[in-house]
Order: sequence, then structure tokens, then C-alpha cells
Amino acid sequence: MATYIDSESEENYLETILLLSGSGSFVRGIDIAKKLKVSRPSVSRAVGLLRDKGLVTLEKGSFISLTEDGKKLARKVAAYHRLLRSFLVYAAGISPEQADIDACRVEHVVSASTVKGIRNFLKRENVPADSGIDSSHLPEIGELNESGENYIEHIYMMSRDGKRVRSTDLAQALGVSRASISRAMDVLTNLGLLNRGEKGDLILTPAGEEKARSIYARHVVLTGFLEQLLGVSQKIAERDACRMEHMLSEAAFNGLRDFWEKKQGEGSAGNAAGR
Repeated sequence: MATYIDSESEENYLETILLLSGSGSFVRGIDIAKKLKVSRPSVSRAVGLLRDKGLVTLEKGSFISLTEDGKKLARKVAAYHRLLRSFLVYAAGISPEQADIDACRVEHVVSASTVKGIRNFLKRENVPADSGIDSSHLPEIGELNESGENYIEHIYMMSRDGKRVRSTDLAQALGVSRASISRAMDVLTNLGLLNRGEKGDLILTPAGEEKARSIYARHVVLTGFLEQLLGVSQKIAERDACRMEHMLSEAAFNGLRDFWEKKQGEGSAGNAAGR
């Protein structure tokens, strides 16, 4: 069964209600369930949380509508979605259908600075604005989720100079409890990505190191892309890349990497010609 990240799934529910409401009509739970391909009980739990936060109201027990705060947040998410879909179709060269899925995952984790950078980038590249969206997807996380990928990436980075990595080191670096580290290390060990040394050292297996290298390579590319092509500050580029690296599909990442490398090549050629 898929696991959903709470804040992301809440925003997807709001976006879905906005899409289904059209000109302001009420939305039923069954409509949301069909659109997102989830169970009615899942919708009921999500709507209850959204109501408690003052983002939706229930009329006659079954009709759902967005409050003004709900509309504001839903419209922001939908705007991010349109912008990201246009960006991914153009820069990553993926289909609108795949871009929809990737946009639904990334729209919740990028900062306003990155969104502004994407908007300015599309203007410079003369990419027309997207007309709208008609789909929303709950972000599905695979066997190794975002936090798990963060753990093995940090173990890899901390051990590259031969330094021993212990649970206390990792907890301090990530700002989490020792108990959280212990649970995560058990999961990574069961997945064959981690071994524990005789003195409690955390040692990546060959499979774990390969995975960590792949994640770190994504981080480097995405940080460079955000900073150099979108004009995002180094600090924000690092932070946003840390989230995006786990969310993008292989197709989207590979496309962005190829686009970035092409732009780098064009820049090097231009500098050489100017000398």
C-alpha cells in the first residue's frame, strides 16, 4: 500500500476539490475518491482534517466546499502545478501526462524563490503560459521513501573521507532523535542497503553506496540547475534540491540533467568564441 506525505496529500485534496468544483458547485466525497483513485474512508479522514484546519466546509453532511483560506491555498498549488508542468515539458522534454505526475509531487516542496526563478526562466525562453490543469495525483512514495534516501545520502557524504559514521553523528547531522535513527537503520538494513560494523559503525553495502551515489548526483545536478539557470541563491538551491531529488521521476531528472549539460556546453562554447 502506498504511503502519502500528510502536507502533500492535503494540498492535493484541496487542488482536487478546486478542480472538481468548477464554477463553485459543491463536491461529493465519492467524486474526490474517483479522481484521486483512493477509498471513501481515506477521503473522509482527509476531509475531516481539512475541515478542522478551516480549509473546507461540509454542507448537509456530504457536500464539500472550500473556505476562502482553502481556495487561496488550492489556487496557489494549482498555479505552481501549471508552471511546473510547463517547465518540465519544455526543459525535461517529458510528456504532459508525465509532467502532470511530476508536478504534483514537486509543487509541494519547492520554495517561492524557485517558483519565481522558473517563471522568469520560461519568460526568457519564450515558453507560453499553460492554460490550465484537469488532473491531480497523490504523491506515491516507493519502497525507499524520502527520509530513507536522506539517511543513506548523508551516510555516504559523511563517510567519503574515510570517517566513521555512528548513529549519534547521523542524528546530529539530520536533527532527529536517536530512536528515529534506530528505526530507519533497521529498515535500511532489511532492504540490504546498510550494515552495522562491530563498533556500531554505519556502513553502506555496495547496493546502498550505489543508491547513495545516484541520489547525491541528483543533488549536484539539481543544485547547479536551480542556481545557474534559474538564478536561485546557493542556500535555497541546496535546500530545494534536497527535496526535489527524491520527488522527480527518472525521466524528468534525466531530461533536466541533459538540458543543463547542453546549456553548460553552449556557455563554454560561447566563452571560447569570445576569447
